[in-house]
Amino acid sequence: MKQTNIQKIREISISLLYIEMCETELSPLIVSHPYFDSAYLPQKNGDPINVLENPSAIEYIRNIRRRQIEQGDVNQIIGLINKPYRLFYVKCCWDYMSDKDRAESLKFAWITSENTNHDVNVNRHDIQKMLREVKKEYFMSTSDFEKYKSLSDGLIVYRGIQHNAKEDGFSWTLSKEKAKWFASRFNNHGKVIERKVQKKDIVAYINDLNEQEIILNV
Repeated sequence: MKQTNIQKIREISISLLYIEMCETELSPLIVSHPYFDSAYLPQKNGDPINVLENPSAIEYIRNIRRRQIEQGDVNQIIGLINKPYRLFYVKCCWDYMSDKDRAESLKFAWITSENTNHDVNVNRHDIQKMLREVKKEYFMSTSDFEKYKSLSDGLIVYRGIQHNAKEDGFSWTLSKEKAKWFASRFNNHGKVIERKVQKKDIVAYINDLNEQEIILNV
C-alpha cells in the first residue's frame, strides 16, 4: 500500500507559502493567496499591518505558518490553506498521498470549497482525474457509502444554478428542495435542472452538510 510522503508534502506546502499575494477589488481587506485572505496580518505585538505596503512584515507570520507546516500532518496542513486554494493544494500533493489521505483531503476540500467549477487553479480535467482515482470507501462515510451502493440506474438528480452558471457541474442533489435553495440563495432567481443518471456516472454520495449531494464524473 502506498504511503504518504509527508516530507514532500511539507516541501510543497512551504513553497505555496511564498507565492506572491495578489490584490483584488477589495484589497487590502481581501487578497488572494494560498494561506492568507487579507493583507492585514498580525505582528509580534498582535497589531495587524498591511503587508502590501510593508512587504517585509509578512515574514513574521510566514515563519509561524512554516513551523506549523513542518510539524503538521496532511490533515493539519490543509486546514491552514485558504478555502479557495484547498483543491489546488490537493492537486499539488496528490501524487505523494496515500489512498486514505487523498480521499480525506479531497473530501475536506470539496465540502469546504464554495464552487469547484470556478477554481482557476484546478481545471475540469484535474477534478475528473482526482474523482476517477479516489477510493470511494475512504471518500465517503460508512453510512454514505452504504447509500451509494444502494443507488440504482435511472436516478433523478437535481441541480440549482444561478444565471450564467454551468449546467453540467459535478455537484447535484437527490433533494429538489435543496436544489431550489441553491438556485435562489443570495437573492438570485436561478433555476433548477434535473437529470437522469446511470450508476456508473456517480462518483459518490455525500451528506455531511445534509445536502444529499451526488457527485458526477461529468
